[in-house]
Amino acid sequence: MLLYADLHLMNEYTSPQAFSALDARGRAVRRPRQQLAVVSHIIPTHAQTPRVIRDAASLLQAQNPAHNCERAGIRLFAARAFVAV
Repeated sequence: MLLYADLHLMNEYTSPQAFSALDARGRAVRRPRQQLAVVSHIIPTHAQTPRVIRDAASLLQAQNPAHNCERAGIRLFAARAFVAV
């Protein structure tokens, strides 16, 4: 049996480890146009704009995918702004 995924969905929880592993091996993301990243698990559910994330580690986790996805050419869907309080 051959299994092929034509679209890969990643999130802010597990993608940092994947990017670190690729960097350690000197490899690039294969087929970045077939990757889609979302910041979804860490987003506050209140209606305040911009989204306020009070915990510094959580803020970093929410902002980290933007850097990784930009340098890899991956589409990222995330809230427009995160602010620490």
